[in-house]
Amino acid sequence: MNTPAFGALLRDAIYQVLDNWVFRILAVLIAILVLTTFVFGFRQDGIVLLFGLEHWSYDAFLDTFSAGGAPNAPSDAQGMVIDILVKILFEGIAGNLGVLACVAATAFFVPAMLQKGAADVLFHKPLPRLTFYLARYIAGLLFVGSLATLMSVGVYLGFLLVSQYNDPGILLAGPLITYIFALVYAVSMWVGVMTRSTVAAILLTVIFFSVNGCIHRAWGTMTQNELTRTAEVEAGRDLRRKERSNPEAAPEAGAAEEDQADLDTDEIEDTESAFVTWMRRTITTLHYILPKTGDADVLAHKMRRVVNRPAFTDGTSLVSVFRIPDGFERVSPAEVPPLPNEARALVGEPVLTLKGSLGDAPVTYTLLRRDVSKRTVERRGKSREVLESNSQAAQALREALEAAGATGISRTIMSLGANMHGNPMGAALLDWTEGGHTRRVAVFKGANGERLYTLWIEDGGMPSEERDKLVFDTIHRAMGYDLKANSYEERFTLTAPWRYNILFSVGSSLAFVAVLLLLGWWKLRRIEF
Repeated sequence: MNTPAFGALLRDAIYQVLDNWVFRILAVLIAILVLTTFVFGFRQDGIVLLFGLEHWSYDAFLDTFSAGGAPNAPSDAQGMVIDILVKILFEGIAGNLGVLACVAATAFFVPAMLQKGAADVLFHKPLPRLTFYLARYIAGLLFVGSLATLMSVGVYLGFLLVSQYNDPGILLAGPLITYIFALVYAVSMWVGVMTRSTVAAILLTVIFFSVNGCIHRAWGTMTQNELTRTAEVEAGRDLRRKERSNPEAAPEAGAAEEDQADLDTDEIEDTESAFVTWMRRTITTLHYILPKTGDADVLAHKMRRVVNRPAFTDGTSLVSVFRIPDGFERVSPAEVPPLPNEARALVGEPVLTLKGSLGDAPVTYTLLRRDVSKRTVERRGKSREVLESNSQAAQALREALEAAGATGISRTIMSLGANMHGNPMGAALLDWTEGGHTRRVAVFKGANGERLYTLWIEDGGMPSEERDKLVFDTIHRAMGYDLKANSYEERFTLTAPWRYNILFSVGSSLAFVAVLLLLGWWKLRRIEF
């Protein structure tokens, strides 16, 4: 390939992009969206206009309630609002409408090249036709890549500088949109070569993009349902094995009958009709052949979770501190709070300690963890394990504290943690005053229900309703259950079997693009001018 000639063709294609009125219109629209993030600031205390010219509270449009003196709805209004805006901008406007608009804007590249006058000039040059074809493809990627980069970088800087919200995951939107367009644009170019019609290229590419997305969504739903059923089957099998190994369990069914139950579960009779079976196999086959645009969203979500990793996450329980509150720092190793001996075993071991100050008074947050206790009860002639509840754990801790001399302890059921990243945690709250200072303890479970957590709050300031709310809200806004990835996303890794493998997904999609480019080049070589 003649490198200088290819560069000249690429520059010519870029000039066509810049001279494209659709490109200019899209650039102006993106500039307006980016400018909005600089005009309006979505800060922790509310929405500001032009760096403070006007100020509005989030309460005007966020439905918040109180339960037991503590917020019950998401209190991280800033994070929630920005997350909604990011999804609208990149998943809705850019990810769907934006890709379709870019398809319409670039569909003329190949048909225009094949018009009588242009073709006579281009194809009489001593250059391979593959050079012309690839130059048009790269020009289309530059068209979309520049717009996507402008949007992602601009929105990121707007939120960072004006809203004081740092979310590097926003920068992933540019490469994601460009990658999806690269998969779709190969179809547009192939149709353009085959039909020499801009209208046909637009129409058939839009249909392909829509149908392709439906196929992958259907396959994803089938796969998720299959994984869910498999997990339920395994859970049922484990439960039967546990009951069988319990010597106190009533033998309502013999071992042979339970063995047969396992076999029956493993060999579930296929009651699907022939049409449903055919549809399932067809969708699966098409999923493996067609470019996997849906996996791009899954991959972007996984990457964003890595970039925006919480400051602390405790394994499968998903209990997380998403950010260290301003004015606090993490103490390592975690410190044991001043506990009476009677309460020491009830709270477990410390896993996180945050020290800082609110106002002029020191505040310490200590998160402790232990396994939930289990007890065996007889129900309907069978032995069952019952897990300790939040209320039971809080009541036991309250009795231990009272035995150690604490008085005036009140207990409240409330929600702890209300971050946009996950769900709030149901907790039992104990609070009392000791030595002129407020003591507060929240007891809650992890997402898997197998670990019990105690959040011990030491406040060195003088107790007051306003200060108590400030101290609690500071940690309330930073905590929550991290979002649990679905079964497909958890399995979608570099080392997974090919069905869930990232390399296979990306590689097969790029292979589809390569095949279409080769078919388009093959057709282009056989066109006589």
